[in-house]
Amino acid sequence: MCGICGIIGINKLTDEDLKIFQQMLVSCESRGTDAFGYYTEKELFKIKGSVSDYLKKHKTLYKKWSNSKFVLAHTRATTTGDAKVNINNHPFETKNFVLGHNGIISNHDEIKHDTTIETDSYVIIHLIQKEYEIDGNIVEAIKRTTKQISGSYACWLVDKQTGDIYLFRHSNPIEIRYIPDRKAVIFASELNMMVPFIEKETLFGFWKSLSWATIAEDNIYEITTKGELFDWGKFETKQFGYYGVSYTKTNKQRITDEECLSDRLWEDEGLTFEQIKTNLDYYGIQICLRDGRLYLYFASDECYESVQEELQQEGFTISPRTKILTLSDISDLVTVCDLIEHIKDDAEEDERCYNESFGVFNNVR
Repeated sequence: MCGICGIIGINKLTDEDLKIFQQMLVSCESRGTDAFGYYTEKELFKIKGSVSDYLKKHKTLYKKWSNSKFVLAHTRATTTGDAKVNINNHPFETKNFVLGHNGIISNHDEIKHDTTIETDSYVIIHLIQKEYEIDGNIVEAIKRTTKQISGSYACWLVDKQTGDIYLFRHSNPIEIRYIPDRKAVIFASELNMMVPFIEKETLFGFWKSLSWATIAEDNIYEITTKGELFDWGKFETKQFGYYGVSYTKTNKQRITDEECLSDRLWEDEGLTFEQIKTNLDYYGIQICLRDGRLYLYFASDECYESVQEELQQEGFTISPRTKILTLSDISDLVTVCDLIEHIKDDAEEDERCYNESFGVFNNVR
């Protein structure tokens, strides 16, 4: 799990706007402290470590953003790509675009690119750039890209030439708000990250007083340099995939992780990969196989909240920061899947009982 946030001014942002946004960026590090970065029309900056650690040494960030029209930022919780190697950190840049991404792209190993960047997020901007060069249409480039990537994503994307900003998401959230008195738009991964922009006297009853909206899932939004907001409609997504490193059998024949995992499941547990996949897909849980270790990624807060209590009772701990559960071996995977199947069956039984009761009630009337 990572965090994204941004501020876009209808006019130039004031120093006060930028100082408050610095507080907002600090709050965003609750979703990631391995690295952070930002992009303005003047600079792309990224560095390993947390925002707070940087400010302890350098005191301020907002002065570097002076006279900016916008600041778009990212705080990172590492999935793929070592954060100590700075090219693996966000934002990412191509000839025409800059991108920040929260989520995991599960089929990134299938998408080839000619850089040494190891982070799964990079394939998003790589594909958008590639698709854009076909016809020069950014919206269509995003739509063609989302058909090729699977996983979860909440993204900001900047057209470097025009300064127009695009927001799009699948599964992971983006909250957005317009602040009339500052003539600025702010967005963030979580609503509570916007607290620094709310006047102190309105903090009482904050959730009622804040005017906000959630960016609709699977929609593309554009914020222009004039402050106009366009909804470019729906995009299609590729179904969840399974990813990780490639493995080599004793005969040196390279096989995919899905094949490797299928073999091990059948040999060790007598189960097929499809049986496991069905239970996990029900809750939108992705299998990650990397460096011989198994991980489960819970792609949304709803998914995490629906199963985390039961899993904790069985001794499994999901990281609340990254929404990732590390498994020791195949037997742990089977145990988790059995538990999830039990939760699913209970939920379906509750729904059936409710429907039957509701029907009886109608008959009585």
